[in-house]
Amino acid sequence: VNNVGQEWAWNLHFLSPEFLTEHESEFIDLILQTYAEQGISVSRSKFLNAYVLGTIQMFVWGGGGLQFVMGNLQHRGLFETLIPDDPRCHSTTGDPAEQELLVAAEMTRRTFTNCCNIMQRHDFAGAWQRWRQQRDGRALDCNGPSTKDGAPATAAHAQLRKRQNAQ
Repeated sequence: VNNVGQEWAWNLHFLSPEFLTEHESEFIDLILQTYAEQGISVSRSKFLNAYVLGTIQMFVWGGGGLQFVMGNLQHRGLFETLIPDDPRCHSTTGDPAEQELLVAAEMTRRTFTNCCNIMQRHDFAGAWQRWRQQRDGRALDCNGPSTKDGAPATAAHAQLRKRQNAQ
């Protein structure tokens, strides 16, 4: 499921943020329906967990070239005039290298905006916490991480638990 959710996060994160926000649920329904029709059962909750965790990869990759793209835009005098969904991205005239930079900036904007929106809509922090628990083989309660036997995972968590239990 992780690869499936991650792949779809990758496929959808380049859409315009407004469009993805409006139609994301429909896309996910259709994706899950298509898998079911092919005899592959993927639960919505597992898909969404993998989908939201997959956004971190796009977030990191999107940031990887950001300084290069922004530096080149600034060098060409384009940075200050950028706007979301810049119409110059769709131009069929002008300098192809300039248009490539403008498209790169727009795709990076969509990446960051969509990743942040997906993370917020589908509780990235909770999914990340559950992933870490599973990876570390420990339970987590409202008083902080615990070891398998229920003891606080660190001295700081023991102090937190003691303070919360005293209240």
